[in-house]
Amino acid sequence: MPATVRFICFALFIAFAFQIAFYWPTLHQLPFGDDWGPPLSEVNRGRLLGPLSFFTETRQPDSYRPLQSLLIWLFGRSAEPANWAGIRVLHLLSSGVALVVVGLLLKQWKFGRAGVVVAAAVSVLHPTLVAPVGSIDGFSSILSCAAVWWGVWMMGLTQRPAVGIALACVAMIVGTLVKEYAFAMAPTAVLAAWFFYRPRWRSALVTMAVMGVLTFFLLWVRRFTKPTDMELPPSDFDVDSVMTILMNAVLVPVGGFFFGDSLWLYVERSPVTVGVGLLIGLVTIVLLGVGLWRMLFVARASGTWN
Repeated sequence: MPATVRFICFALFIAFAFQIAFYWPTLHQLPFGDDWGPPLSEVNRGRLLGPLSFFTETRQPDSYRPLQSLLIWLFGRSAEPANWAGIRVLHLLSSGVALVVVGLLLKQWKFGRAGVVVAAAVSVLHPTLVAPVGSIDGFSSILSCAAVWWGVWMMGLTQRPAVGIALACVAMIVGTLVKEYAFAMAPTAVLAAWFFYRPRWRSALVTMAVMGVLTFFLLWVRRFTKPTDMELPPSDFDVDSVMTILMNAVLVPVGGFFFGDSLWLYVERSPVTVGVGLLIGLVTIVLLGVGLWRMLFVARASGTWN
């Protein structure tokens, strides 16, 4: 039996309270590591050049995140040390937005009470949240991932593939302006189209083509936002090396399935690490596939799937 809206809201509220209690020490954490460079320096750039500068030019060598910079500028404009408190508020609001998206999906997919409790717990206490919640600029990771599932939810609102694909494109554009994680909208939209729309394969293939073109366009446009005087450092994302491309093609999905973030595999890059990650990643894919096919079989048997 599907959980009621009241139960979903109550479960997510309790989960959010647990998250705040669990990460409370990080709310007093001063900036460290990457926090000191961009995007926190964007507060001063916005003060000097105005917020429009975030969209016309990036000061981050390997990314373009104008909405991230805009949000940090909006919440970090007050004088120190209150500006850090403002950014912490942004953190909490981002987590709240993500949980709202989770709630919308739980209602749309008609989760039972047990499923709601598990989903709420995973959404707020998953190990991959340590960096997004613990670091000052990590809110963008949360929001960009929420944008992906917001896109899936919007695709489920309509039976018209064209409308659904357009909504997925909107979600990816908005999400990637926060952080590059939202490029995951492309493969996720293909899977969602296959489940939501008819005919399945045509809808999935059209979605794949449209999202592929949009991904290429967004990456191509980014080159025009980098100032000519910016020297690009050596990067693992260098597209001039065939070996680098092949390495990323293996490490990124393996890291994503293994730990939700490929950074661990980049730092501990060794045959054993990649092998273990690949094994667990394959097991995860198999379990996801079996689970999806089982859902499809049960839905068809009950007559709720056309």
